[in-house]
Amino acid sequence: DYLKPYLYLDIFDKVVVPIISCGSEIWGIFNIQTARYKKFQSPNYLYEEFIGEKLHTKLCKILLGVNKSTSNIATRAELGRYPLMINILVNMVSYRSRLENIDENSLLHQSFIDDQLLDSYGHPGWYSCTNEILRTFNIRNDIFKFSNKVLRKRVTKTLQQSYDIYFKTLIFEDKRKDNNEKNKLRTFRKFKYYITYEKYLNLDIKKDIIKKYTQFRLSSHKLQIETARHIKPSDDRNNQKLLARKCKLCNTNKDEDELHFMLECPAYSNERELYLHEIHKICNNTKTLPLEELFIWLLSNEEPIINRLNTKFVSNCFVHRDTLMKQRQPTT
Repeated sequence: DYLKPYLYLDIFDKVVVPIISCGSEIWGIFNIQTARYKKFQSPNYLYEEFIGEKLHTKLCKILLGVNKSTSNIATRAELGRYPLMINILVNMVSYRSRLENIDENSLLHQSFIDDQLLDSYGHPGWYSCTNEILRTFNIRNDIFKFSNKVLRKRVTKTLQQSYDIYFKTLIFEDKRKDNNEKNKLRTFRKFKYYITYEKYLNLDIKKDIIKKYTQFRLSSHKLQIETARHIKPSDDRNNQKLLARKCKLCNTNKDEDELHFMLECPAYSNERELYLHEIHKICNNTKTLPLEELFIWLLSNEEPIINRLNTKFVSNCFVHRDTLMKQRQPTT
């Protein structure tokens, strides 16, 4: 038995996040390390550069059991997590609302007026930053008329919707310096459409089994399609990178990608026969699905019984693969 990831994340949110974001309504988009004002850039830049996000993402990768080179956005998406910077931006807008509505005779309100004057004289400060947030995310000033609870809810929704667009844009981005290279999330984007916590993570089975399945989903594995990625274009003579992607355990001359590994490679035919037999018993219509559609259906399915079969099958195949690959190594 082990604690499920959502429990660790709940502890993180209640214990660590309040410390990380303490006073963030003020320092929200300042450079924390140098205490100097940093010009507001794209929100996408802020999401990854915030030092607290590095801790958050590292925790997510540890919980999922993936390596450090795994995509940050995919790691967070698998756990249904949004960047911590969203909470900080919400804190800033919320504090701006407080200053807008506070007693005009208070010292705090007078300081707010002074900051507005500095902005009008061309000296950007905290007020300028909050204006940039409002403009960047198309948040209207009438948001300050609402109660703090309603304001935070609406602003959070707006920022998350903006991040959802960024998430989908990034996973479907295929431009690479190496024309032969592919997006590391080329498989992930086939079945992961939304930023939600995956139910298979809560299955009552061994942690190592779930870990192997997660690595498979996030392309954080040692299939040839990924290991060939490390061949530098400058060192690639005679298209070695393209050849290195081919499956070494069969004669189909196909890339050893996730779909080939799960549904095509003859090396796992015995395991696959038992696995698909159980799948077809649950849903007979899957017998007629093309491989690509069956692959997507299996990995996007949320039914516990399907997830249980998926995790055990993928884990068993990886164990079998390790054995076969060791047998291929020359003896010394």
